[in-house]
Amino acid sequence: MLLENVYREYTGKYQATKDLTDLDIEKAIIMHEGDSLPGFPSVDVFVYLITPELKKLQDPALDLLAECHLYIEQLAEEIAQKIFSRFPAVVNDIMEIVSKVLMENRDKTGKVVEAIIESEEGYLFTNDREYMEKCTDIVPADDQDGKEGAPRKASRNQSYVNEIRKRLDMYFKIIVRGIRDSVPKAIGFFLVNGIQEHIQYELYAEVNKNERMAETLGEPPEVTAERRTLNTSLDTMKKALKVLQRDPEITATLDYDDELSRDIKESLKEAKLQKEKASTPSPHPRGAPHRGGDMRSQHSDSSRLDMSNMSMASDNSQNRRGPPNVGQPQRPGPNHMQNSGAPQRRPAQGPI
Repeated sequence: MLLENVYREYTGKYQATKDLTDLDIEKAIIMHEGDSLPGFPSVDVFVYLITPELKKLQDPALDLLAECHLYIEQLAEEIAQKIFSRFPAVVNDIMEIVSKVLMENRDKTGKVVEAIIESEEGYLFTNDREYMEKCTDIVPADDQDGKEGAPRKASRNQSYVNEIRKRLDMYFKIIVRGIRDSVPKAIGFFLVNGIQEHIQYELYAEVNKNERMAETLGEPPEVTAERRTLNTSLDTMKKALKVLQRDPEITATLDYDDELSRDIKESLKEAKLQKEKASTPSPHPRGAPHRGGDMRSQHSDSSRLDMSNMSMASDNSQNRRGPPNVGQPQRPGPNHMQNSGAPQRRPAQGPI
C-alpha cells in the first residue's frame, strides 16, 4: 500500500506549469535567448524551468523509504516478541541487531533512490512516442503582412510560451510515470530483499559472539530435568503396553491411540521375525556334505552300530553255553590268558 501511493499527487490532471505564468516563461526565454534559429526554442529554457519541478520528486521518494524502514522495524519487533516470549530479556538485544541491519540497508537504498532522482534531473531524455509526435515540431513564426516590430515579436514569444508549457507538462508526466515504478523497485530490492538475505546470518553471528545472550537462550536446568523425567515415564508406559498387549483379553479392553498401537505391533513383529531367524538353521548347498557336524554324526552312528552288534554276539554265545555253574570257579579261556598282561611260561622240555 505504501509503494502504490507514491507520487499519487503528481498524477491525473496535475500540471507541472500550474505555478508558472506566461511572464515567468517569457523571462526565462529572454534570459537564455541567444543565437538561435526561428522556430527552435532554446533547450536551456526547458532545463531551467523543468529542474525545480524534478527536485520535488526527491522528498516523496525519501519519505517512502523512511516509512518502509519504520514499518519493517515494527514488524520485526512484533515477530521478536512472539518468538522470544520465553526470553524477554533477549528481545532488546535482538532488536539492536535487527535495527543495525535495517539502518545499513536503508542507507544503501537511500543512495540508490537519490541516484535515480539525480539521473532524471541531470540528463533529460525520453523515448515516449506521444512526446515524439506532439512536441518535436518546429514552432511556427507569425509573418503577418503589415505588422512589424513589437506586435510580431509578442506573437512569436507567445507561441514559444505555449509550446514550452506544453512540453514541460508532458515531459514531467513521463518522468513521474517512470519514477513511480523505479523507486518502489529499488526500495523492494535493496531494502526488503537485502534484509531477508542478511538478517538471519547477522543474528546467528551476533548471538554466537555474545556469551551472555547464548546463556540466556539456553534451557533452564529444571526444565531439562522435567523433560528427562517425562521421557522416562513415557518409555515405561510403552513397555507396559507391550506387555499388556500379549494377553488378548486385556488388549480387547484397552483404548490407546493408533500411533502407539502401530509402534507396539511393529516392535512385536520385528521381535518375532528375529526369533524365527535365530531358530532356522542356515541352508547348505545341495550335494555338498557338511564337513564338521555331518562327519562327526556319521562316525558316532557307526560306532553305536558296532557296539550294538558286539553286545548281541556276546548274548548269543552266552545263551549257547548255558547258565554258568554256580559255586565253581571259571577257568580263564585262552583269550583271557592272551589278553592278560602277565608273562606266559613255556613248558619245560626234558630230553627225549
